[in-house]
Amino acid sequence: MLFFNPRFNFGELKFACDTADVLFKVSHVSQEERTFTFLSPELEINGEKRGRFAFRSEGGQRTLPKGWSEFDVLFISAGEPDIYLRVTLRSYFKSPILRMKLRFTASAPCRLTKSQGKDALTYFGVQIPEEGIASLSELSLSHFNPLVGMYQPHLEMFDPAEVFDGQTFNGPLMFLEGDERTLLVGYEHGADAPQSFLRFLLEDSQERSALFLNAVLGSYLDGQEIGPEQAFETPWFEIGVLPGGLTEMLPRYRRFVMNEICTHAASREHLLTYSAPRQGLSPEQLLREAEIAHRLGLDVFVVDMPRRAEDLNPLKAKLEEYGMRLGVRLNPQALPASAEWCMTRAGDALPAVEGNVPLCLVSDYADHLVQTMMRLREEQGVTVFQWTGVSLQAVCDSPLHHHGSETHTLQERADAYRFRLMSALQRVAAQVCERYPDVLVDLDVSSPQRPMGLGFLAAGRYSLSGTSTVQASRQALNFDPFIPTSLLPAPVLAEDENALATLVLGGNSLTGRLSGLSEEVLSLWTESLALYRRILPEVSAAYPRRRGWIGSSPEVHEKIVTDKAAGVVAFFTVSGGTFTHLTQPMDLSSLAEVRGADAWEMTHDGRLKITVTLPDGGARAVFLLPRQEA
Repeated sequence: MLFFNPRFNFGELKFACDTADVLFKVSHVSQEERTFTFLSPELEINGEKRGRFAFRSEGGQRTLPKGWSEFDVLFISAGEPDIYLRVTLRSYFKSPILRMKLRFTASAPCRLTKSQGKDALTYFGVQIPEEGIASLSELSLSHFNPLVGMYQPHLEMFDPAEVFDGQTFNGPLMFLEGDERTLLVGYEHGADAPQSFLRFLLEDSQERSALFLNAVLGSYLDGQEIGPEQAFETPWFEIGVLPGGLTEMLPRYRRFVMNEICTHAASREHLLTYSAPRQGLSPEQLLREAEIAHRLGLDVFVVDMPRRAEDLNPLKAKLEEYGMRLGVRLNPQALPASAEWCMTRAGDALPAVEGNVPLCLVSDYADHLVQTMMRLREEQGVTVFQWTGVSLQAVCDSPLHHHGSETHTLQERADAYRFRLMSALQRVAAQVCERYPDVLVDLDVSSPQRPMGLGFLAAGRYSLSGTSTVQASRQALNFDPFIPTSLLPAPVLAEDENALATLVLGGNSLTGRLSGLSEEVLSLWTESLALYRRILPEVSAAYPRRRGWIGSSPEVHEKIVTDKAAGVVAFFTVSGGTFTHLTQPMDLSSLAEVRGADAWEMTHDGRLKITVTLPDGGARAVFLLPRQEA
């Protein structure tokens, strides 16, 4: 029998796998004795529950490009047959937040089953510490608000007295605040609340108190085979431990989403994007819009995908002259393809593009999409793809694809399609981005029934386009304490200072007709965006502070990196007046100038006191510009 070290460090976390009936205990390296206990997965094999995975060995560490590394830990559930579990941990440098994936195989062929007619799979559990918890919090991301036309996040904090046995949480993120430390657990998938494919369950009994993450819908097919050569893999999960409370964890998690969850650097570039109107512009008008976009200093020009790819050539040539990037909007479920990929039922629920019928992404058609995108990159120079129209409402029930066969019911095939849609989207984006690292993929979630969650942020970005007013576009800023606004752009119309002050808070996206703007407005935008570009990375990185609410008088947003004294303070109001804002303390020795304020002064404790006078419905962006490094 081989012996391996069941204790190891990975990232900033310390793991111990040497306790019976426990998958592992985890702590922050600075608090080794303050552990959180993870309980073993449990799944149904051949009609019987299998769990109690015991540590078997370390599977080795791999160094990935650009700062990531992976570490494998192997476990076994002994029985007939033996079930093997490979836990893959992925870390970016020395991070306190890791990604985790589970992979199950078996010593002999066997089947995943659903003896009760529903998914019977617990991914893992987290034991509530004996000393209890200070609070339990749930962060949800997929509540669609029809009043503002976009998804909205919600952080719900529960006192221990407010939780109960059997309580469920859709997540995708949960936070347990313990004794001077906080645990984060989450899953990378997508849904539209109250629908969810995974769900947390609180069990609070005399035997144990723990939070479990369970499969709910479509995670596997009844009778799905696993064996020595056939594996069952889960989505990626997230775990993190940090000294302190939720106040410390949320900014660190935001940095994780920005810099660590995705290995494709292009999706995290600081780009100013213009999306041309969807219809009504001739090729000549598009060239005029590109000329103005270049004057404004924008980086990306996005248009609808034409019927013939070569129709992009004139615009491509003009953008190359300007040093701008070309992007296209397309429906990834409506590219020309052969009939076997078509949805056989409910396909008409998804709008087709240019007469093409909806196609199934959970099939070999996904390879056709990959090849099409690569060809657009190679031949037309397209480096930005905006995917529109992807919906959980339109499903495929074909027994010929990768979401079930004739042995499964229509409903089970449909559920499996919905569940696997997110991984299919991620896989397509990843394959294209790995081949062409300059490619960026946005997934439009501006309508309900979209796969909204953490899943696609590991491959690209979301887009919250489609809002009707600038004030509605600012609702995207509600995500900013958790997910940087630059990863959820909500385009604004280039009209006035309201739109300008909204964009420079990190959304970085414009739409509408530029050629109709007056010279006065164009001059304002050109000058302001030139200032903004000098601090764009700092605005994206800065943790947000807000005074008031969206639509209040005043509404003040502060995005400042304090050690550089770089960032922006944006004022909005419904009723006019003179407003003064006192910033957080910063290193004022790094400050070179303040632009946009009517008056400002430094305070004795290192703050800026900024004053602006605004008319009714007015706005102002005040730029804090740092000293240029020699």
